[in-house]
This record gives sequence, structure tokens and C-alpha cells, in this order.
Amino acid sequence: MGVVKEQSLPGLLASMRISLHVLFAGLLLIGLATAATAGTAGVATWLLTPVLAAAYLAGTVFEHRMAGSHAYRRLQRLAPAWLGIVLAIWVALVFDAAQFIWLLFPLVFLILHVLPPVSGHLVVLAAWLVAVVLPPATGQWPVQVAAVLGPLIGTLAAVVGFRFYQLLRADAVEQRRIAETLRATRRELAVTENRAGRLAERERLAREIHDTLAQGLSSIVLLSRAAGRSLEAGQPDTARSQVAAIEDTAAENGADAGTGDRLGFLFRPLESGPGSVVSPRT
Repeated sequence: MGVVKEQSLPGLLASMRISLHVLFAGLLLIGLATAATAGTAGVATWLLTPVLAAAYLAGTVFEHRMAGSHAYRRLQRLAPAWLGIVLAIWVALVFDAAQFIWLLFPLVFLILHVLPPVSGHLVVLAAWLVAVVLPPATGQWPVQVAAVLGPLIGTLAAVVGFRFYQLLRADAVEQRRIAETLRATRRELAVTENRAGRLAERERLAREIHDTLAQGLSSIVLLSRAAGRSLEAGQPDTARSQVAAIEDTAAENGADAGTGDRLGFLFRPLESGPGSVVSPRT
């Protein structure tokens, strides 16, 4: 479930951003069509509508392509200026055709995304006042309760929606941080387990070498004592054969205990070992 949530949150946030862009484009087209049908669309409306669409599209595409780059933070300082241009074009459109006031809903998201919280909410309030005051002031329709409550409800809904988006984005960032921490912990655990396995293998190998050498030395001691008794008994041939047996035993034990792979594994630094525990050939 954690993996599903980690993967679904970014997808949900991306869907919300795309929906906002689609909503802006839809409301812009609806405003133009409604103004044209009502006969209130002047030359400024036909000129400013594509200009607003181009300005909005340029800013969103630029942010999408530059996000994550080294120059992104530096270029973010230009975002308030871009927002000011978009809002100025929108105000000019509302001045010419009040049908464009409903662009206020996606613009609230844009304002709160670009500006700091305090200044962002102040600009949202100013934008709501434009939507409420400008149409009656230009004689496009009379002052009425619906003309005040409609933009107010839309603005409040947009503010709440943006807050919800912020919470989801913060949750996505936290989920990504936790996932990265878990992956790092797993890597550290794998290294620790590998190190513990190599230490255990070294301990086992050291015991085997110790036992081999101890057995060989015991045999050498017994053979040397037997060779001494043979010399005392005047049996040089027997003593020579026993000395030869001592040499063979020492050579065999030395070869067995000092096998290259075993000693190499025993004295190899732990950090230079392979990713998995590999026992030396015995």
C-alpha cells in the first residue's frame, strides 16, 4: 500500500495541475463565446483573448520544462512579473466583457502558487473585488447579490482547493523522503549483513586452520619423540623414516592451512569483499 500511495500521489497532483490548465482554457473559450453571443465582445476582447492564452501557456510550459534545473530558482523571481501580466490582461478583458470574471477561479490557484501566503491572499482579495466591482462600474450589469456571492463562493472554493493541493503535495514530498530513507536503510542493512557474514566466515575459517595446525603439530611431536626413541635404540633407518614422515606431515598441514584462497579470504579487507558472502574453497 505504501508503494501504491507513493506512486499515486504524484499522479494525482499532476492530474490536478492538468485539470486546472484545462479549466482555464475552457473558461477562456466559454467567456469569449458568451461575450460574442451576447454582442459584448469588442475588438479588445478578440485581441486580448489569444494574448492571455499565449501568456498563460508560455508561463506554464516554461515552468514545466525548467522545473528541477539549476536556473529554475533564479528564474522563479520572474514569476510575479509574469503573473502581473496575466492579471492585467484579465482585468482588461473583464473591463471589456464581464463574462471573463469566471477566470477568477483558476487565477486564484495561480496567484497563491506564485506569491507568498500574505501577499497572495491580498491579491486574491483584490481580484475578487475586480470581478465584483468592475462589471457594474462599466455598466455591463447592475449591482446584485448573485454578482457578489458567485465570485465570492468561487474564490473561497479555489482557496480551499489550493490548500488541499498544498497538503497533498507536502504529503507526496514526505512520502518520497520516507521512501528514500527506507532505501538507504536497506542498503546499509545489506552492507551490515554482508559484513557480519564475512566476519562469521572468517571466524569459521580461522578455527579450521587452527584445528589443522594443531593436529599437524601433535602428529609432528609424536613422530619426533618416536624418532628420538629409535635413535636411542640404535635404529637409524627407522628414525630416518620417521623424520621423513615429520617432513611430509608438516608439508601437508602447511599446504592445507595455507591454501591461497583461504588465506586470501582471511586477510582480505572487509570493504574490498564482493557484494554477497562467498566462502573460500576448502
